[in-house]
Amino acid sequence: MHCTNCDNTTAFSLTLSHTLPIDATADGRPAVSVSLQCRRCDSLAVDGDPLDALRDYL
Repeated sequence: MHCTNCDNTTAFSLTLSHTLPIDATADGRPAVSVSLQCRRCDSLAVDGDPLDALRDYL
C-alpha cells in the first residue's frame, strides 16, 4: 500500500469506527467502517485495502 498524495509506503493509521442506530425504525445493526490514513501527510488517499491491513495486524 502507498499514499497517492506523498508516496509514503511505510507509516499508516488504521481506523475502525462503528455507529449504532437509535431510532425505532432501524434494524438495530451497527454500521462499521475501516479506513487507512497516511501518517506522513494525514491524507486518506491511500492505495490499499484497509481490511487486508487489519488482517495483517491481527
